[in-house]
Amino acid sequence: MQSTQHLDSSALHADTLYQYLDNVNSILGEPYFGYDLGKTLYEQDYSTHAPKGGFLQNAIERCGMMAKLSNYATFHFDIINDRLIIRVERTQSIRQSTQIIDELIAGYLLCLLKETGEDYFKPNSILVTADSELCFPLGVVTVRSNDKEKSNHLSINIPLNWALRSNTVARFAEKKVQTTSLDTIRLHCRENLSNPQWGIDTLAEACNLSKRSLQRLLSQHNVTYTNIMNKERLITIKSALQSGACFEEIASISGFRNVSSLNRFFKAQTQCTLTAFLAK
Repeated sequence: MQSTQHLDSSALHADTLYQYLDNVNSILGEPYFGYDLGKTLYEQDYSTHAPKGGFLQNAIERCGMMAKLSNYATFHFDIINDRLIIRVERTQSIRQSTQIIDELIAGYLLCLLKETGEDYFKPNSILVTADSELCFPLGVVTVRSNDKEKSNHLSINIPLNWALRSNTVARFAEKKVQTTSLDTIRLHCRENLSNPQWGIDTLAEACNLSKRSLQRLLSQHNVTYTNIMNKERLITIKSALQSGACFEEIASISGFRNVSSLNRFFKAQTQCTLTAFLAK
């Protein structure tokens, strides 16, 4: 009797959650609301550390945790030929499938897959099948509707070798982070002070890291990309002033459009003007 009451209560909570998410989505009008929720949850789970190991290990762990924390669905991992299929089967207490929940779960697992297998991640090799018409940003994944009898199921179909070799790739990626020193990052920034296309994305590319891995590395040293760029600019400006370069030349090599912008930056950093610095 208690088991039946618990089942009914879970169904009620699930339906309430579905309705709440549907209402929020209708108010916001965001086309990728469910996917963005899954992405946000993933980023929160791994905000302080990268996934350890590969996709399969982390996916089993996270899906097991989801199943344990709620009775909304069970997760099944099947191997068919050279494909790994993750099936999300709604429990009988859930009266309906929902587009947003499907997008949330798929979005979470796709973010995990991309993080652990960034070197070979190809959206057109991933197939997501669901009863509802899912909506993802262009190029994220291939989506197909389930033409079979409604079963409240969602499935994510990926190449098996991704799940198997991502362990090695993840360790390799972690090794790259460890071997990328702060001095190397500073050198890249110093060499690109006058590059208008330079930014944290291009810095990550120059270091052969993902943007997220680079940000974690900088966080370990208690610095930010902006901190490093400002420090390297200041060092370059002071060195150029001491060597007798004119203000226009210094503005150019340190990435400023004009002397006025250069002087404002220098004063904000040192509490004195360029002229006052030279007079010392």
